Amino acid sequence: MLEYRHFAVAALTLALSSAVFPALSPALSSASASAESGAFSRFIDGIVSSKVSFDYSYVLDNGKVKITGEGNVVFQGDSFVMKGDGLEVYCDGTDKWTVDRNAGEAVAESFDPGRPDYLANPALIVGNVGEAFSAMSETDVVRNGKPAVKVALKPAEGMRQVTSASLYFSPSADPVPVAAEIELSDGSVLELSISSFSLSAMSGDSAFRFDPSGLTEDFVITDLR
Repeated sequence: MLEYRHFAVAALTLALSSAVFPALSPALSSASASAESGAFSRFIDGIVSSKVSFDYSYVLDNGKVKITGEGNVVFQGDSFVMKGDGLEVYCDGTDKWTVDRNAGEAVAESFDPGRPDYLANPALIVGNVGEAFSAMSETDVVRNGKPAVKVALKPAEGMRQVTSASLYFSPSADPVPVAAEIELSDGSVLELSISSFSLSAMSGDSAFRFDPSGLTEDFVITDLR
């Protein structure tokens, strides 16, 4: 169950972060070409040099079982903090800690930006999105009875676990992401709702550094660094 919840958080951040530095396909349609001056472009202008924070809820449906959850993500560059359904992940760009407070376990790992693992360290996609997704089109749609702007994303060859992804924005002067849909190679579909999206000034990496001294003595700590 923890693996599913971690993947849900990772997939959400992948979808959102892939909008930051998009590698637009040379085969863009006329509709997607207009996206360069539309909501997608305005969103990129606002997010590129900011710290990003948002809340989320998700439904992961494999056709037999539906898994739901919610949490919060904060990221900037190679640093991020993800919290959801009892699982916490902290990374300051050098060390990554995964903490399960319910199980009383914590794992510390070295973080190597030169060898990115996008699903385990989703915030890395911010600086390497050209290797993970291409923005294919931007269209005006109606979602849940409300107008929205849909950005279709094409996963790169190395993203075998993701077959397709779409990110939805509010059609406003300062567009913000409101939802994402991600289809996985096993046929599962991840639907996410995004709320409380905000941008703020970038902070030092220490804001993303985990302090293990706050853990109680009964915690089992595995240090893989």
